[in-house]
Amino acid sequence: MRSLVTGARGLLGSEIVRWLESTGDEVLAAGSSDLDIRDADAVTRTLAAFQPDRIFQCAAFTAVDDAEEQQSLAREVNRDGARNVAEAACDAGVRLVHFSTDFVFSGDASHPYPPDATPDPQSVYATSKLEGELAVQAAAGDLIVIRTSWLFGGGGRTFVGAITDRARQGHPLKVVDDQIGRPTWTRTVAHASEVLSRMDVQGVHHVADRGTATWLELAEYALSLQGIPVDIQGVSSAEWGAPAQRPAYSVLALEETEALLGARFRTWRETLKRFLEEDAR
Repeated sequence: MRSLVTGARGLLGSEIVRWLESTGDEVLAAGSSDLDIRDADAVTRTLAAFQPDRIFQCAAFTAVDDAEEQQSLAREVNRDGARNVAEAACDAGVRLVHFSTDFVFSGDASHPYPPDATPDPQSVYATSKLEGELAVQAAAGDLIVIRTSWLFGGGGRTFVGAITDRARQGHPLKVVDDQIGRPTWTRTVAHASEVLSRMDVQGVHHVADRGTATWLELAEYALSLQGIPVDIQGVSSAEWGAPAQRPAYSVLALEETEALLGARFRTWRETLKRFLEEDAR
């Protein structure tokens, strides 16, 4: 099978490339310097030249705080670029897997958000990602939208990596303790999205590791697994003062996806341990 991966140098895209290659796919790994999805003609030419059987649309503007100041760029990539890929895929009759985020929800809930819950984004980044979801769905092609959350893994800068670096330098840490989500290994998303792409399913699906955590709990567990002693202080989102608002509770409901896959996702504590073990080799 031939697979095109956009955003292939990023955190999620690079893991999907590795996973697809391990399954024997012929993969065109297109980073932003290879394919700017804002250029509709370039997207069309790439599909015509490579003729993929499926596309994993990972290209995105993911700097949540920077999006508050770079609103046009965030929308050009996350909305308009996603539309370009979806329309080209539809015209070529190619299956598309597009990735989105738990941040499309407001965070006011107290129970996990199912895929059909009403989005209510609270930041420019989140709004641009929701607009991207709507844009690819409007293309009316052979489409899956996968929302995921709080990613960690190799191949890109992550919260876990940043916390580990600062702790190893001996810095005391302040970490937000009033946001709750599902930390998720990029390999979980890569595996599940590849399987879903071969199934006769459409629409929006949630993929994440099981269990919930605050950023403080994630930091404490990641550092404990690595045996790094450090003083960590929990702070509120208000105290942290990030430019972009994050959902206080963005836990994704997983039962519908698990029913499709015929298996439960592993817990984030299991996957984080395995990732750190592999990363240390």
